[in-house]
Amino acid sequence: MSSSTTCPASPATLSGNLNSTIIVNINIQGSEALNGLDVTVSTDDQVLRGTSISTIGSVLGASPFVLTNCVDGRGSGCAANDGPGTAHLAAVDLGGPTASPITGQLFSITYVVVGNSTGTTIGFLTGCSGTTSVPNICVTIANPNPVPESIQTAIFSNTPSTPDFSLSATPTFLSVQPSNSSFSTITIASLGGFTGDVFLNVNLTSFAGNATQTPVGVKATLNPQTVSLLHYMIQNSTLTFTVLFNATLGTYGFSLEGSSGSLTHFVMFTVRVGSTQTLGFPFHDDFNYSSLDQLFATGWTACGLGPPSYHSVGGGALTVTNDGTVSGDVCLPAPPGLSNWSYSARIAWVGGSVGELEFVVFTKLHAYAWIADNFYHRYHLLRDTTDVFSTDGFQSQLNVFHDLRLDAVNGLISGFFDGGLMGTYQEQDPTISVNLDLSAAWNTMLSYDSADGAIPPPAPPDFAISANPPSLTFQAGSSGTSQITLTSSDGFAGSVQLASQVSPALGPTSSLSPSAVSLSPNGTASATLLVSSSTFDPIGPFSVTVTGSSGTMIHSTSINLIITPPPPPPPDFGIEVFPQSIVLLDGGSTTATVSVFGFQGFTGNVQLGSSIVPGLTNGPNISLNPSFAFVSLSQSSGNAHLTVSTLSSTAVGNYTITVTGTSGSLTHAATVQLVILPPPTLAVSPSNGTLGTQIMVQGHGFPPLPPGLIGVSPILVSFDDQFIGFAIPTQGSFNFTFNVPHAQTGLHHIKALDEFTRATATADFQVIAPPAVTITASMDTGTIYSPGDSATIYISTQAGGAPATPSSIQLALYLPNGTSTTLPTTAISTGLSKATYLIPKTASIGTYALLATVEINGVQASSLRTFEVKSPWVSPGGPTSLATLGLPDSIPSVALIGMVIAGIAVAGLAFLIRKTPR
Repeated sequence: MSSSTTCPASPATLSGNLNSTIIVNINIQGSEALNGLDVTVSTDDQVLRGTSISTIGSVLGASPFVLTNCVDGRGSGCAANDGPGTAHLAAVDLGGPTASPITGQLFSITYVVVGNSTGTTIGFLTGCSGTTSVPNICVTIANPNPVPESIQTAIFSNTPSTPDFSLSATPTFLSVQPSNSSFSTITIASLGGFTGDVFLNVNLTSFAGNATQTPVGVKATLNPQTVSLLHYMIQNSTLTFTVLFNATLGTYGFSLEGSSGSLTHFVMFTVRVGSTQTLGFPFHDDFNYSSLDQLFATGWTACGLGPPSYHSVGGGALTVTNDGTVSGDVCLPAPPGLSNWSYSARIAWVGGSVGELEFVVFTKLHAYAWIADNFYHRYHLLRDTTDVFSTDGFQSQLNVFHDLRLDAVNGLISGFFDGGLMGTYQEQDPTISVNLDLSAAWNTMLSYDSADGAIPPPAPPDFAISANPPSLTFQAGSSGTSQITLTSSDGFAGSVQLASQVSPALGPTSSLSPSAVSLSPNGTASATLLVSSSTFDPIGPFSVTVTGSSGTMIHSTSINLIITPPPPPPPDFGIEVFPQSIVLLDGGSTTATVSVFGFQGFTGNVQLGSSIVPGLTNGPNISLNPSFAFVSLSQSSGNAHLTVSTLSSTAVGNYTITVTGTSGSLTHAATVQLVILPPPTLAVSPSNGTLGTQIMVQGHGFPPLPPGLIGVSPILVSFDDQFIGFAIPTQGSFNFTFNVPHAQTGLHHIKALDEFTRATATADFQVIAPPAVTITASMDTGTIYSPGDSATIYISTQAGGAPATPSSIQLALYLPNGTSTTLPTTAISTGLSKATYLIPKTASIGTYALLATVEINGVQASSLRTFEVKSPWVSPGGPTSLATLGLPDSIPSVALIGMVIAGIAVAGLAFLIRKTPR
């Protein structure tokens, strides 16, 4: 509390209405001597917003050396953990330690109440090490050695638990010209369940102006003077200030009192009364006055709360003083309706501790303080109580004049320092000037060498763009609109092209209708911005920028966009059939799988039904088993089987099968495309023949692959289920040739099978026996050889009296010693083959036998011949017995001239050539 200098035994409870100011003292009690401190106070900046720290009345003396003065993370010497809600002061008394023990105020903090609370702590920041208080608490007291301290906090509450009422007014500052009136709206609200009557009364409490005149001619009236409140009710009254034509010019202070029983609340008002100044407008005033009466005679008024000694003239300058509490401001009223203006002043810091240069321009709605701030070393424009732009770098010097200028052109407020532009702010509210206030900053004495007011040159034609509403919120899958308004200023006329862009780019889309508008001088035009999103767009904040361009002029406005999640869809189910297309041959049948799946928590039975189009009497038959599917949370899908069957008489063609699922009011369906084809056919040519006959197989009408499959399905061709080969169909037809394999005479089956569709076609082939033929054989009479000779054997094969080449031929030689060998043969011509045998010089003496076996069309025949091997000295009459050859038992003893086997005559001709050794 602002009046307390001691520490209470329990946390103090502070209170204040919204937008009011409270001062919180940081006190020390019964401490050892100290000469320095480093303390950081912390609270909720959504309830209390710190504005300044003061050491006036501190136990550290009148002018302690300040190391840190940081409020909400802004100021001088701010630490890393200083931020919103903190007030940090570090200061040293250079004159030495205080007395011991010491009790009193260390410093004070000014807060603006910005929110309601039932109990917000005003305490000390945590997270500091090496402090002299409770560990981790940011409180250090030194002398210069650390001094141990305990701490106590406070509580702020502006939502009373006991019945009360609040009293507020808008506005509390009014500027009224003579013969005019102005009013303020008074709001009285019930708090804590208050009920009852509130009595209102207003009184004049102060006047600042020409000291030679008495304040007269300003009347304040209330309507109504009494309001009745019920629980949590809000009531209004109107306070009207009427200024007579002969009213004393100056600044009037009024106090509004609201009372009910023991409850009393106050609101203070400032009413500035002025007339058209003698200076006129534009004006230049170099303050070359010898008295305040001369100053006030030109239209200036004393408008600060400081005593008359706080403003003075002399030496061609106006000097104003601020003692840290009140200031001796001097104001000059503006002419009516001045919305574009330029005010400037030449100012020097001539005393006080801060060195801040400033002046204030009051409009009908706001106060703009243009400040060169030596405390924070920056230039900033304060709109009411809020910085709207700030630039670092100002350093003040005593007795050095600087030029400060503040312009308002079509709402654009620009601040200049020594001719350089420091920053701008685009004001949306009207900027009609009311007063120029030459003030002094906190703890500062300023000298004004001159002041100027002017009307800035007219701005070039331009336009402005705005959006209503400036923000959109809707669910994904929905859309929203905002009206884009373009306003001509300073006579602008022409076409403005419009474009929009959403950022981030991956998400909603935007469009404008129309995409171009035409503006007439000082007129308006509008377009509609449509922002749309899909259910797949990301959730979150976006920004939509709408840009208007006309030549080199480009202006834009932004719309804040928030996409929220769409509502979940209701429980539902889906139905699918696989495969989705079926090709079936007449007389065939197949099945497809029907799947029913639930989503969004769907559970229950789904009744299934089926239909087919066209519905022919000789069409295919369809059925479902089962006729329902059950879906639950644990069983997310259910299945059934769709059976399609045909007869050989089923009509061929295209059909559509529809499978429908129904559950309550929900119905969904899936379709299957069905193609019925006639069975394929197979033809063979010739239809009969002997073994080895070449057959041409022709297939027609084989079904294509189902839709969605690429390529062809090869056809497997078999003879009596014995695989022969593959045929590749073209549009369902193919040609395939093969030779009749070994088979018995009689009826055999040729089959063609499409392995993918299982389509099958068959045809018959008759194998007939070949005609009987006669094979003859003959052999030369050379039948005796000697060791070392070479024997040449010729085998002749005839069928039906004509030479014929056998499909196989085998020639075996049987030796006298009981062994045998196979001799290779070479075809010489049709029906004639040749073999050569070199008789070893160590060959056995005796009878050799030759057995030739041939085969034609699966029929075998044999021929037997013998020859003798004798020593050269053995007479031709030697033994020739066949028994010595060891022939197999299957060879009968026959004449060597020839024989007939199985109707085939085989002739073997042996030429015995004796070679004489060289």
